[in-house]
Amino acid sequence: GLGRTVESMTDDELRTYLDKSGNIAKVSKDPLAPIFYCFNAGNYLTLKGQYKGAETSYKEGMKLCEKQFGTTHFYYTILLSGLAVLYRLEARYSDAEKTMREVVELRTKTFFAEHPETVRAQIILATVLCEEGKYAEAKTLVEKSMKALQGQFGDEDSLFTARARQCLGNIERQDGHYNE
Repeated sequence: GLGRTVESMTDDELRTYLDKSGNIAKVSKDPLAPIFYCFNAGNYLTLKGQYKGAETSYKEGMKLCEKQFGTTHFYYTILLSGLAVLYRLEARYSDAEKTMREVVELRTKTFFAEHPETVRAQIILATVLCEEGKYAEAKTLVEKSMKALQGQFGDEDSLFTARARQCLGNIERQDGHYNE
């Protein structure tokens, strides 16, 4: 593995990583290799602010994944989630919301409603809803997510629980837009 996140890599390291990933995808017999490449390329291009190319990469990966494994495959939802985050960065909140709702629906079918990956998608969806000013729906979704996480992890804090708490705090601090 990389041992660290793509976000922490220098431009040269990112280019080298992406080149290696592309070369592996071209020669690998693993059907996931080109899908991983599209995901990595999408992330790289997103980080570089090249949103059109990132969108193309995510969508190409989704086509490959759908052809090989179907739309309920976890990697399909990862690519779809990357696309939703891209839309969010572009302030295309309606597209981001629609796409994250699809991710939540697919992960609920693939796993179950309280699965950590489904809950993670719900938290991202809540963030988008908050950015659209849909604070009540966002808060309800985060509270539901936190309840599911408490059922899985108890009082023990997890990365997911911390993200849910952060999202809830952000909702409640929205410049007075949301009132209990």
